[in-house]
Amino acid sequence: MPIFLSIVLLLGSCTLLGSNDPDDPEDVTSYFRATLDQEEVWSGGPDAVFSQQGPYVWLVIGADSMYDVGYYRESLSLAGPFEGPGEYILVPAKYDTGEGGIRTAGASFYKSNGDALVASYHATEDASANNLTITSYDSTTGILTGSFHATVVVNEDDRISEPGEPPRQRADTLQFEEGTFRVKLRDLRKKY
Repeated sequence: MPIFLSIVLLLGSCTLLGSNDPDDPEDVTSYFRATLDQEEVWSGGPDAVFSQQGPYVWLVIGADSMYDVGYYRESLSLAGPFEGPGEYILVPAKYDTGEGGIRTAGASFYKSNGDALVASYHATEDASANNLTITSYDSTTGILTGSFHATVVVNEDDRISEPGEPPRQRADTLQFEEGTFRVKLRDLRKKY
């Protein structure tokens, strides 16, 4: 018995049995999902990032969904200044970073085929259809949880397919409802 206990303690101290490191992405079960147009569950590989944009701590939460061995990709992102847990509106809004740049907050959705953009969508002006709730954020572990609703419309230029291209597979307006997420946040502010 003492030998078994010594082995367990040795393995635990070497982190072979698991990690308590808050930077270890294996320590979190991440997800990002929503009901799309009241029909299908849309989900993707989640990601969340903090960055410093002039006076703003900028938060981007999103997911990529791959189809057909990585050629077709759909991406949904929710972006804006972060001020802690609470409710945020995801309608398009521009922020001057004071660094000669402008950042646009809100929800956006992109469909691409390989490296070619097929269609881009941006949030409508309806605040009741575009909102984000940050339920919790643990700055020690980096775990961010919350919920969202987003209604996005296709960019005017993407409404008609180019000659010879297949038609878009998604409607002009997409509604993401009952969205939930739990992600491990990457804080890029620490790197600079």
